[in-house]
Amino acid sequence: MITHWRPLAYFALKRVLKGSRVHAYYRYLHSNQFLPADAQHAEQSELLAQLCADAARDVPAYRARFREAGLDPSRLRIDPAALARLRPVFREEIRDDQAAYLRAGTKPDDVELISTGGTGGSPLSVARDAYAKDWWLAENFLLNGWAGLGIGVPYFFLWGASEDIARTQAGLRRLNLALLHGRKTLNASRMSSLKEAQFLDELNRTPRCHYIYGYANELHNLAVRSLQGGPHLLRPLKAVITTAEPLTEAMRATIERAFQCTVYNRYGSREAGDIASECRHQRGLHVNPLFTQLEVVDDLAQPLGYGQEGQFLVTNLHNRVMPLIRYAIGDRGVLRAPERCSCGVSWPTIVALTGRVNDWVFLSDGSRLRCSALESVLVKLPALKRFQIHQVDETSLRIRLSSLDPNYLTHRSRELAEARHKLNMLSGAPFDVQFEVSDGALYKTEAGKQPLITYASNFKRAHAYRADMHTRLP
Repeated sequence: MITHWRPLAYFALKRVLKGSRVHAYYRYLHSNQFLPADAQHAEQSELLAQLCADAARDVPAYRARFREAGLDPSRLRIDPAALARLRPVFREEIRDDQAAYLRAGTKPDDVELISTGGTGGSPLSVARDAYAKDWWLAENFLLNGWAGLGIGVPYFFLWGASEDIARTQAGLRRLNLALLHGRKTLNASRMSSLKEAQFLDELNRTPRCHYIYGYANELHNLAVRSLQGGPHLLRPLKAVITTAEPLTEAMRATIERAFQCTVYNRYGSREAGDIASECRHQRGLHVNPLFTQLEVVDDLAQPLGYGQEGQFLVTNLHNRVMPLIRYAIGDRGVLRAPERCSCGVSWPTIVALTGRVNDWVFLSDGSRLRCSALESVLVKLPALKRFQIHQVDETSLRIRLSSLDPNYLTHRSRELAEARHKLNMLSGAPFDVQFEVSDGALYKTEAGKQPLITYASNFKRAHAYRADMHTRLP
């Protein structure tokens, strides 16, 4: 969907001057999105076989991996399930020997490095060339179109990753994003109540912008501010796109009430691009099989069937310069088999995102407790904007609460006492659980995300090996 003539002229100019094919890739994805599931599978198998053949030939680490597995990449055209014989790739492996995962002969000037924020415990830089970048943009344009956000349509981009913010503030890049992509960036790297109010004022002063795209937590915070403290939004938006952080149904309801529009949740990563998105029917997040192959495996890297919860392995089908093949992205979830949705696509669908692989509370008896169990208790506390768990040591937790009520601890003492009791029951051992109301924003990573759990520095170092044991597959 192209709504303005300027992006069309821009893509044509890029095609002439730089050989960019972003518009061609967008047309490919757009025209093939409604193929039947078997046709999608055949097309994906061809893309996967070509990616793996190139990687086995040109990338030292994958050459060794395919040889170790005794796997001929050409076989993947007729038996894509054979890829399960290839060992998963972990970010620590790429980080520690980046050159081995880079296509031989790649020149530094031909790529840009995309850095992750380190919520998985290991920050990582992944190389991307112009070819991969064009596919990233094409996928983004396709999924944005599901929410009605056409190419060139003005929208607000609520973001906090320092690397991205710096890039968007550069002169020509800023002009490009504003005039041709329609993007107006709101810097959410550091937030406060005053800044939330300023952003809402900015929304009210810019009637041409009917869409907002950004972090789930910060959009929820804006919604709470608009509903409870103001300024109130003076018009309904057309759509809100949330990404980068978990979106609960309570958060969705609050955002939709404040902005008077549908929320479209998005799942992706900096290193792999946009992986999945909701359509208007909100029956899960559709995974585009012509951009990404997503697998679910158990803790021994064995494939799991549809409907089973496990670890995600991601293969991006369009990064040839630094391929990510069976990449352990660090997230867990449940995948539904391809079936035709009312929106028309027949794609695999993520029906649950169950947390980070390494979101654990470590206990004194050597066991560990998944943070999602604690989250199920804390999410029921009333009148909260957000919370964050901080583990001090094996017997102490600090729960940071973000609320518009400065006297929250007093006013909600009964509910907090009940939550403390339930948390101790979950741990199976006495835990010193202390609640505190955060005066400012909760801790964020360099990518601007708010992790569910943080650790005291000495405690984190002491348990780094234990965490690694539980996040790395054999």
